[in-house]
Amino acid sequence: MASVPDDELPELQDHGEIIQAARAYFHSGATRPLTYRETQLRNLNRLFIECEEEILAALAQDMRKSHQEAILYEVEIVKREIRHMQRNIANYIQPTRVPH
Repeated sequence: MASVPDDELPELQDHGEIIQAARAYFHSGATRPLTYRETQLRNLNRLFIECEEEILAALAQDMRKSHQEAILYEVEIVKREIRHMQRNIANYIQPTRVPH
């Protein structure tokens, strides 16, 4: 993975600003539609596919995970969970009656 020179890095925002913006976006209702959620899951799955080598390298460096161990117990489990969510998302977003 190539390193980006410091002068080319984007300016980092304050954590509070990021959290506030994320909460405002959530409260706007933009994340509610099924299509939005399906798109996010597809994007997350694509991220794991496209960045798998970087993820494996980070797991090796930070947690001393072997390549095989990281694939089996980290990456593939997440990918499987994403596929499960993709198959069942329509059921998960149905309103649920809460007993009194």
